[in-house]
Amino acid sequence: MPFRLVLIVVLVLAGLSACGGKGKGPLVGSSPTTVGTVSVEVARSAIIQDTTAIRKALDSGQASHAIDSIYALLNRADAEKNVEKSAAMIRAQLPPYVATFRKSYPAVRARVLSLKLITPGGVAFRHLVLGVMTGWSKELPRFRNDGARSANTWGAVLRFGKRNNATRRRLGSQVEKLLANLPANQRKTLMLAVQQTFGNQ
Repeated sequence: MPFRLVLIVVLVLAGLSACGGKGKGPLVGSSPTTVGTVSVEVARSAIIQDTTAIRKALDSGQASHAIDSIYALLNRADAEKNVEKSAAMIRAQLPPYVATFRKSYPAVRARVLSLKLITPGGVAFRHLVLGVMTGWSKELPRFRNDGARSANTWGAVLRFGKRNNATRRRLGSQVEKLLANLPANQRKTLMLAVQQTFGNQ
């Protein structure tokens, strides 16, 4: 699966109580589908080649699958009416997914770093996605540890969601700054790549 929504966990905090999920629809949105299309000429452009190479490198390991699995786990737990069962589900299944991400992360990061990019937009996009991956490498173990030691697993989920919503806002600001410093002919393409990789900001 594409490495989308990387560090953007949009938890519906208003729909959760401190003791568990409400089960009224998905807790975490699924990965977005492709946003927009480009012409054949644009698709052949250097900036598209750069962003496509970066996205392929992101999807090359198991890190993407681990993150998608975490989203799916949280949604399954939220749909479970038995709060104790849903909490146990998170405590049991989250650590293996985090372990998979941590095992895959160094190789994926190295592949992204090794790419020979040829546009300012490509370099900016790589900087952005590496920052997001670094954030995940810190946030996922923190979430796992919080859930393991907390008497209230859903409290750990809420704290995870609040931190990630704050990260989403920071990511939006970073994107705006990157776009402002790019040539005009690369801005739209980079914005498209950001939307396809991370979802709408």
